[in-house]
Amino acid sequence: MKKWEYRKLEVRAADFWDWSGRIPDSCIYELNRSGAEGWEVVQVIPLARAFGRTDYVTFILKREVT
Repeated sequence: MKKWEYRKLEVRAADFWDWSGRIPDSCIYELNRSGAEGWEVVQVIPLARAFGRTDYVTFILKREVT
């Protein structure tokens, strides 16, 4: 039976969105680095804090425990 470990990568929305809808290079770098370590994204969650404004975007990642 496979076993998994999980972690989260939380990115401030102010750093995330540049009003073009693109993910910034710093976030892509971190996701690629995590992928090279065996992590894969399983969920992306926008976290609204006040008045429906998204303040953070959280990536949930998993990898198999060996």
